[in-house]
Amino acid sequence: MLNATLCEMIGRNSSKQVIDSMKSELDGIMSDIENINKDLEKIKNGEKEVTYTYYDKNVEEKKNKGFYDSIVKQTKACEFVEAEEAKKNGKKYNYENLYEQVKKGCNDKLTEKMNDCQLTKKFVEDLRNTADSRLQSNRFLVDLKESLSIPEIMVKSVSFDPRGNSVSVCIYDFITDFGGARYPILQVLKYAPNAFSFKVEHLDANGKVIYTERYSRCHITEVYRDPIDYSNDDFSKIQIFISYQDVEYETSK
Repeated sequence: MLNATLCEMIGRNSSKQVIDSMKSELDGIMSDIENINKDLEKIKNGEKEVTYTYYDKNVEEKKNKGFYDSIVKQTKACEFVEAEEAKKNGKKYNYENLYEQVKKGCNDKLTEKMNDCQLTKKFVEDLRNTADSRLQSNRFLVDLKESLSIPEIMVKSVSFDPRGNSVSVCIYDFITDFGGARYPILQVLKYAPNAFSFKVEHLDANGKVIYTERYSRCHITEVYRDPIDYSNDDFSKIQIFISYQDVEYETSK
């Protein structure tokens, strides 16, 4: 089989390095055959006695080693043929550097993983270092108590329209004390001043004010109520649209 492969390589004008490697493999096999023939001849002439025992560990090792060597030789032969086929198809097949290529590929993958870990570590560190400077949308207070008698706890959300210089404040519908009497907040809003100021404070995780928005020369443009509905058990809400002329932003010291 190997001889036929060698002849095929020579017929295809294979590279000298590949042909020499195959010749070396053939020489090794021929040498093994010659030694075996010599041993058989000695045994035939009574010059040498060979005893095989099924449970002989050394014999098993020799048999396994011979089988392994055969597999290695056949594998190498297949690799040479594969290299020639790759050459025939115009592909570069550098079998001798295969180990180095695999090793380099593993090192490249390891380096890539380490770089990814470094980038992830840096991202986590940056995230931790900037956590106190980022704002969360649910950490805020709106101060409308002095101007509209709306406590901070009654404000649900705020929407902003900087281009239109307007703010929409969503509050819960509630009863408030005003002038020693109790009124629905809608009644109080009917008499809201034409010009007032209010502020929105943004808080950190500990409740400390990070920065404040101050709106001045404000007035209410519209008030909407959510519908009341027997199938809805949520709190009733009111939307207050406020127009302003100016806003200032200031950070806390």
